[in-house]
Amino acid sequence: MLRYSAKLKVLHADRTHFCLYLELGKELLSYVGLALLWTGDFNCVLDGRLDWYPPRLHFEVTYDSRTARVMEHLQCLDFWRVTHPALEKYTYHTLTHDTHSRLDRFLITKSVANTVQFVDILGWFLSGHALLLLRCPLPTALHPKALGDAIFIS
Repeated sequence: MLRYSAKLKVLHADRTHFCLYLELGKELLSYVGLALLWTGDFNCVLDGRLDWYPPRLHFEVTYDSRTARVMEHLQCLDFWRVTHPALEKYTYHTLTHDTHSRLDRFLITKSVANTVQFVDILGWFLSGHALLLLRCPLPTALHPKALGDAIFIS
């Protein structure tokens, strides 16, 4: 059985806390070479033509290009976009501006991309953000002490 040392990171990149987002990016660079599943609200799009409706050809390149650079260093794929290269499906809708965008995404390192069985964007639920679904059976290991704990076992 293949064994991975994996790290899961969840992100909400609020533009008012941009400096914290940059700090997270620096922290993530310490995980180069590990299996990484990075998910959340990135609050930016990587392709203004496919990931925004109505499409935008000019958008805030600085914020988006930093995300792309961190992805490149970590060897991460925007897995939904890889499996749906031309599909226009969005994860966020704002009534104020009546726009749709794909701000939320799953980034996964290339080393474990072949383990992903399914990825999809589901409907909106309780907020302006859609639910994301990723099926990726990564092997898990329990600490031996947990197996000896009767409460844990029950």
